[in-house]
This record gives sequence, C-alpha cells and structure tokens, in this order.
Amino acid sequence: MNNSWFSVDNFLFEKEADKKGEKFKTYLSPYFVPKAYRIGSEQQDKTVIELKYIDVNEPTKKIAHHETHRVYFEVGEKTERVYKIFFYALPEYDRKKINDSLNDVDRAFKKLSSQLTDDSEKYVAALEATKQCIRKTYHHISDK
Repeated sequence: MNNSWFSVDNFLFEKEADKKGEKFKTYLSPYFVPKAYRIGSEQQDKTVIELKYIDVNEPTKKIAHHETHRVYFEVGEKTERVYKIFFYALPEYDRKKINDSLNDVDRAFKKLSSQLTDDSEKYVAALEATKQCIRKTYHHISDK
C-alpha cells in the first residue's frame, strides 16, 4: 500500500440543489466525507483504495459486490463508512477498461447503499472520492 495520503477535493462536502426555482447548497456530514485517499496493491491482481475520515475507531467488515465479483468493500460495523475498496484486476492504462471500472464502481456503490441504508446520499462522497482517485491515478489516459 502506498503510504502517501492525497487530499480529496472540498467539493465533496457540498451538494447543490434547485427546488422550485430556489437554489441552495446542502452540506454532507463530515463524518461521511473522506478527507484523503491512497491507492496501492495487496497482491498482483488486487488494487486497494483506502479512504481516510474524521477519526472513529471501529471494527470493519467486508462486503462483496456479487454482480461482477470485481469490487469489494471494507465498511465500518457501526458507521458503515467505506474504508477500503478492493478491485480485482483494475486495468492498466486502457481508457475503455478504466471507464468500465468506473461503471463497476457506480454499480457496486449503488448495491452497497441499497444493502445497508435507506439514505441514498450516504455514500455520495465516498463514491466521488473513489472515482477521483481512479481518475487521478490514470489521469494521463484522458490526455491521449
């Protein structure tokens, strides 16, 4: 695992809405907004993204996304925050495969949300931080 933590963008705290012609911003709880991320490998074919939050010491459990068997989560037992996202065979530098992985991530977070909570907004920041990490890791793909 890479020991360097990278800060996530502040926009993850904010969510803009437009109801009946009135624009307003809502702010997600800082307990569910990652402060930083890091990416690394545990095995040759497994990539791990780790998310860092405001400190809460809690045990974690693993949850699989069974539709593709390529994305697994490690979540807090009490808070259900996503601490780690495991990818099996995250592609190397192929635009289509990276986009497929981002779609897998969307589906996996949607499934996780439906399994664990009624709050569809709970994992918005973790999902965006994960996608940000993948895009920044493979940022040069979009430049080609």
